[in-house]
Amino acid sequence: MKNRLFLMADRTFVDKRSVKYEDLHWAQERPVPANVIFFDDKPWEAEHMLGSVITVKPGYYRMYYRSKHHGPQGMGECPCCAESYDGINWHKPELGLFLYEGSDRNNIIIGGDCQKYPATEKFTGWLNFETGMHWRGEMDPFIDPTCPEGAPDRYKVLLRGNRGKCQVLSECYDYGMYPAVSPDGYNWRVLTDKPVITKGKFDSINKALYDPVRKRYAAFVRDTKNGLQDTNDPEVWRGLVCRDVRVCFSSDFIHWTEPEYIKYTDFDFFQLYTNGINIYPPEPEYMIGLPTYFHEDTGQTEPSFMISSDGGVSFFRWPVGMIPISAPEERDGNRSNYFIHGMVFPNEDEIYVYALEGYYRSETHRIRRFVWRRDRFVFMRGTGSFKSRKLDWEGGELQLNYTGKVIVSSLDESGNKIASVVMQGDEIRGKAQLPPADQLLFELFDAKVYAVRL
Repeated sequence: MKNRLFLMADRTFVDKRSVKYEDLHWAQERPVPANVIFFDDKPWEAEHMLGSVITVKPGYYRMYYRSKHHGPQGMGECPCCAESYDGINWHKPELGLFLYEGSDRNNIIIGGDCQKYPATEKFTGWLNFETGMHWRGEMDPFIDPTCPEGAPDRYKVLLRGNRGKCQVLSECYDYGMYPAVSPDGYNWRVLTDKPVITKGKFDSINKALYDPVRKRYAAFVRDTKNGLQDTNDPEVWRGLVCRDVRVCFSSDFIHWTEPEYIKYTDFDFFQLYTNGINIYPPEPEYMIGLPTYFHEDTGQTEPSFMISSDGGVSFFRWPVGMIPISAPEERDGNRSNYFIHGMVFPNEDEIYVYALEGYYRSETHRIRRFVWRRDRFVFMRGTGSFKSRKLDWEGGELQLNYTGKVIVSSLDESGNKIASVVMQGDEIRGKAQLPPADQLLFELFDAKVYAVRL
């Protein structure tokens, strides 16, 4: 074990039998609200700008978000993009890829597919809509670390598409997830004529990624448990149909395993509207999800947090909404409160995330930035002690993310203390030297422990 980060959000780090004193417990840390990064102020944009953010390179970030229907209802939507060099100030580039009402001065990434404003009238992208394909507006691309910069498949995404009418089930066929690639994240081409993943409903933003630890692709797609009724009757859905996520894997991004439902190590019944799963760059062993809980009784949504340490097969879901409906400005309406998928790491100490607000509740609809301190998602707090799981740690430098006073001790196989160090303050990377240990003991004195790096 060398230079491995353990988050308190991953409950498997703590030997739960060793936790002493009743006032020592886990708790969640919510990100702090900051500025609104942009509004839906373009005529082709929609009030529901669900999307994702990626880091193109350090200091350059791109957000993909859904825009409204292009043309008649049921004919599809067009993804758009915004860009930033600090994660705080964002602009919408004029890409010149597709027309909207006769003009290519827009930030549309994949053109609309209606008859009134055909995307192919002036076309510099790679997707050919004359094939009769229709695409939904959400897209969650990733940069494949196995492909060099400029490679034709450097960017990858799974697009939800079909032939026939986009939102009319009786006239829809070839429905499912289509693999697409791009050299630059703007110009996309689809790799197959038929969908490569067909088991699922896919009626949300679906995610694909590359897992560098297990050296495979993973896809997380929307489905429903306990019935697949196509009905708008809330009494049929309520308490019966559970919105959930399936996972499947691939070695080539074309051939995928059979999608299976994610397993959860918690026991609560949650409706997940989105999943927002990504590799966590500071520790690629982890996949972190920013899913949205859907509250059937009120129709409200709350962004939340979940974590996996086994490659996405199972997750632990933390029950408290990370951005509650009481957070700044108009989040208490139906679908008014979603995380934008993904995280931005602008410096060594902070993480930026983004969330929607104002849907159904305002004439203006917005995306707001929120800020976490690095790795501070969940903490063990209070006064008491706990041991780590068995580690067989070789010793050396330990880094502790904590506040308050914490005594960390190396323990031998019999549980005896070998050496201890006292740490006090508010540090993201508080450093200490300790000898090899079979386990570590943490003694907290009105303290919080967020993460440990060994």
